Amino acid sequence: MSRFIREIREVWRPLDPADDCSLPDTEVREAELRRIIGAPLDGALPVDLPPRVGRLRRTVFAAAGAVAAGGVLVVANPAQGPAFALTPAPLTTTQTSGAPAADMLRTIIDRTATLAPETRGDIDWMRMQTWALSYANQREFTDAVVPEDRTIERHGDGSAKVTATTGDPIKMYGGVRERLATWWKVKTQDPRHQTYGPGGFPSQWPPTERPPTEPTALKSWLMFGNEPREDVEVLRAVDDLASERVLIRDERTAVLKVLTGLKTLRYEGRAVDRAGREGEAFALESSLTGLPMRYTFVFNALTGTLLTTEQVLISDAGGRDVQIPAVFQYKTFALAA
Repeated sequence: MSRFIREIREVWRPLDPADDCSLPDTEVREAELRRIIGAPLDGALPVDLPPRVGRLRRTVFAAAGAVAAGGVLVVANPAQGPAFALTPAPLTTTQTSGAPAADMLRTIIDRTATLAPETRGDIDWMRMQTWALSYANQREFTDAVVPEDRTIERHGDGSAKVTATTGDPIKMYGGVRERLATWWKVKTQDPRHQTYGPGGFPSQWPPTERPPTEPTALKSWLMFGNEPREDVEVLRAVDDLASERVLIRDERTAVLKVLTGLKTLRYEGRAVDRAGREGEAFALESSLTGLPMRYTFVFNALTGTLLTTEQVLISDAGGRDVQIPAVFQYKTFALAA
């Protein structure tokens, strides 16, 4: 046990109501634990942790997942019966509008076009915060939704450095003691590093290529020359692109122009992301991955920069122990250079 953990325990020991209580022997404790786990609440069936779910597209998170992944809590909810996985609160929109998505996107395009031209060097550097329900079983969080902060330094030859650290709990069951318990399990592993040699970083697109700035060419490049079955495939490709590339002004403008052609995309209104930044939110629904999901993208209204993406299960959890609607995954692009 580390000195830090011992010191923290000593600080909290006077507040522990069970500090002086003797525990029953091991057999009694194990029997009681089995009884609690096996006893359904209000007739509900015992609950399992949600299984892992495959991704439709291979993204940078195949690499970042090797470094770390966000955690999820399972808590009992007596009012509902079964236990539910604790998930982040979904994004909410304010100043909602019925304006067509294409019109609002064109407004952002016009604003972005007034910015000074930008150039891109050999290195893409970005910092993002991520959380995904599908990675929940890979971490041992027991009392909080804990996101992950990642920095990615990607070079033009396909080499990269990925650093992951445990973020602050954004939603907790219990108080400070539970938060400390969560941190004890993972903080000693921080920071976690992964280094990729030339050509080793799992990129969707050739690392020596920049995204085309002509909309038709960009859409074909994003889809590898294939026609998308649904609009959501284009949206997911943009998500993947933002996860591995830092886009300059003309590239961002081209992305927005591609999105104007998505017939099922809606303008939701103004939203504030998890970093406290305001932007314009666009969304669509699709079951292409096998589950009914809402995909939300929030863009900076002045620069066209993608601030955050979110996927939310909207009507069917697919056997997962979550309350609908439930956030399935989010990415917050905190800083890029």
